[in-house]
Amino acid sequence: MEALQFWAYDELISKSDVTIVEKSELWNSILVNTKVLSLKKGETLIKKKERDASVYVIINGAFECNLMMDDNKGKLVWFFLDTLFDAATALDTFFKGVQTKYEITAIEDATVIKFEKSFLEKLCKEHKIFNDFYIHQILNSFFYYFEIRNNMLALSSFEFLMYLQKNYPFIVERVSSHKLANFMGITPEWLSKLKRRRVGELTNTTSKT
Repeated sequence: MEALQFWAYDELISKSDVTIVEKSELWNSILVNTKVLSLKKGETLIKKKERDASVYVIINGAFECNLMMDDNKGKLVWFFLDTLFDAATALDTFFKGVQTKYEITAIEDATVIKFEKSFLEKLCKEHKIFNDFYIHQILNSFFYYFEIRNNMLALSSFEFLMYLQKNYPFIVERVSSHKLANFMGITPEWLSKLKRRRVGELTNTTSKT
């Protein structure tokens, strides 16, 4: 096994329930039936109209997910990051088996481990401990997805930026202003104004204390 693979699976261990690794049969099956992939910034992991139902666990790096329009222009709708939202998949293909309307593209150099859907289903069927872990991860992913997007709908752009900075600062720090503005549905210029306002309010709060 190459050095990259050793490192990637070591990182996967840190993201997993330790009891999964302790089950040698289960862990060995994962090692044999998954694949380590490296992507450069700008490379596409899943393309529009593909039927790739695999789940890609992000070991390091970050991805953007764009909903592709009929004119092939994309609307940025989500991010996958190694720090939290670390399992990238085309949900429409995964759950419905249809051609995906999304594209998932690396915004940083990245390393992922590919789990094919059929293999995940086999693991869930044969290993209760993995099934429990898998369900927990899915529920967590949907919670964060709806929590963030619901706040984006309910709050003003400035309030949402403050919400991200407080609860998910790594998004603001790692995602470019252009991409974050696209995600929020505002212009990069307006986002810059919001960031300056945020800095001003933080400065005023600090000076009063």
